[in-house]
Amino acid sequence: MINDPEIPYDREFDTPEEEDWRDLRIVAYNSHTELYNSSQRQLPDDNWLFPPEFTVEAVLGINHRKLNEIRRDTSASLQFNEPLRQIDIWGDRDSVKRARHMLDLIVERLQQHSDATKPKSRKWGKADRKLTKKEQKRANRKLAQQMENLNYRQYPDEPFQYKAIVPFPDKSIPPRTIFGSRNEYLNRLCAECKCYMRYNESMNVVELTHNIEASVIKAAERMRNWYLSVCRTPSTSVVHILKQPSNNMVVQFRALPPDFTVLRYASPAQEQKTRRHGRLLEGLTTGIIIDQIYDDMDSTNADYDLDQRSISSELSNEIKELDEANAKKMKTALEVGLESIRLMKWDIRMKLYFGHVVVTQYPRNNTPRTLEHFVNKTLASKNFTTKFAPSIAERIEDLEDVFAWLTHHCTEYTYSPNTSYIIEARQSPSLVEKISENRQTLHRKLVKDHEQWNTTLIVNFTSEKRVGVWRCLVEQLDITTIQSADLQDDYDWELKLQRAVNMSKDETRSSTPHGLFVDNLELNQESDRLVYLPNCLCYSPQLITQKKKWIYAYTDDWTIELIRDEIWDINLLNIPPGRHYLPVDLSMYEPQRTIFRLAMYREQWKSRLSENAMLELGEAPSWTPTIFLKNPNDEKETLESIVDAAQTVKRALNQK
Repeated sequence: MINDPEIPYDREFDTPEEEDWRDLRIVAYNSHTELYNSSQRQLPDDNWLFPPEFTVEAVLGINHRKLNEIRRDTSASLQFNEPLRQIDIWGDRDSVKRARHMLDLIVERLQQHSDATKPKSRKWGKADRKLTKKEQKRANRKLAQQMENLNYRQYPDEPFQYKAIVPFPDKSIPPRTIFGSRNEYLNRLCAECKCYMRYNESMNVVELTHNIEASVIKAAERMRNWYLSVCRTPSTSVVHILKQPSNNMVVQFRALPPDFTVLRYASPAQEQKTRRHGRLLEGLTTGIIIDQIYDDMDSTNADYDLDQRSISSELSNEIKELDEANAKKMKTALEVGLESIRLMKWDIRMKLYFGHVVVTQYPRNNTPRTLEHFVNKTLASKNFTTKFAPSIAERIEDLEDVFAWLTHHCTEYTYSPNTSYIIEARQSPSLVEKISENRQTLHRKLVKDHEQWNTTLIVNFTSEKRVGVWRCLVEQLDITTIQSADLQDDYDWELKLQRAVNMSKDETRSSTPHGLFVDNLELNQESDRLVYLPNCLCYSPQLITQKKKWIYAYTDDWTIELIRDEIWDINLLNIPPGRHYLPVDLSMYEPQRTIFRLAMYREQWKSRLSENAMLELGEAPSWTPTIFLKNPNDEKETLESIVDAAQTVKRALNQK
């Protein structure tokens, strides 16, 4: 038996002292303690040394303006120590760490600008080593390929066995628009199709010849497709349809509720104006006696005699066929829209959204209208305009029944939920040369005079919270919009076919305003809020959206997305206009709006439209409008199945 020690074990002596997080070089740095007057303040918790290649004004700004902004953002105390050429920092661990990080960012940006503007000098280099046999063969093949491509630019004096012509019916289009500067597009097609081509100006045709028939056919098809893509302009349309009701009724407009969210986001003044003037459609079935209906929109007084009695519950023959007429309108609009963009190298998408149709321009006379009059006159009028309100809720607690329906009837994807960040901005196409800080007014004028684009950045982050896949879209356009209103349901739906030009290129990433902006994006490690760095006056973020998607697989190749949008209006955050080198952490600001949206699409739409993003010069995708709208796995027509799927999801929304 081991005897107990005479002195009991004291656990307090085993507790290690808390490690001091401050820089030991500062705590033990006694040779310059006379620089700090003990009567004024204690030794700093940390310091930050100035890089020798930059001046104090370049780092801290005029009158140390950037230092004041760091103090405000980090709650740390900072002071410029001129004898030691350093920044002394006081504060807790987190505030000191953040202050140092912001100072490092300033220097990093200065180095980026210095490297970009530094002239490249010619220097001595090592002599090229001798190529290996494998590398020499590769180089010889590449050189032979280049010589062969140059050979196709010389049209032969005597045509070969197979010949073809591609006529250009529209003589108003300049040849340079089709063939490019110095025939770059024509030469490229010659090389890729391995066919001889030349332009016959007198006949306004392209002549093709070669000994291989397949090469001539391929070159003629691609030249024709390229000509059509140059000639065509997107055909846009908006189609308003009314879901066929189960019984007869009349239609009237009613005011919006006071807290109704009309737009995805708008300024408070614009939102209030839209809410004040907007109207919802309402169907009345009983207790309505109508003598006359005056339609101010059509500027005609039409007399509708209903025999001084309540309207009949039986539908007319015209309204009984309303769903069939709607399907024909949808098919025509989609076929025209798809054909107008089929040959374009664009980012294209088509989705179905749920919400409410809000009428913004309507007849001032709110006398109820019969279904026939509303469909044939009101909806068909050019003055009838609407907006689609996409919000289905503003709190996740209001969607418990919707989540329950999705869990029971759908299968959630393994990568759900995922989060992406959308930055809507005004920017210059290219970087504007920086001007010194005391000439910011001239800089603003230079950027103002420059061409400005509306762009949308879509940024995804990896699991390590680093920037992953991103795209920058410009020239966004709604090609076909179909809005379906339902008088017997709380929700409507909208089908949108949209296109945009993708201007994201890796080789020009750091030489563009949006590329430089993406390079400086990061996430707050705790809140996952975006932290961005305003790089210059060339790129001005307007709205930033943190989008979280719950994605589910539904029957018949459908995908359903439940989306939460948290939107920040940068113009309302009171960020100093001259703040170009310090990060903005959105976790410090509450979003101006949070809404939930519901969307759905077919996977075959996504896969077919993705072909357009990879088209080469003159190529065409594998789909046509007829193939695109056909669903081989469904016995019904595609447009009817779209309506049926929308009605099923709407019933789920009505449960919430």
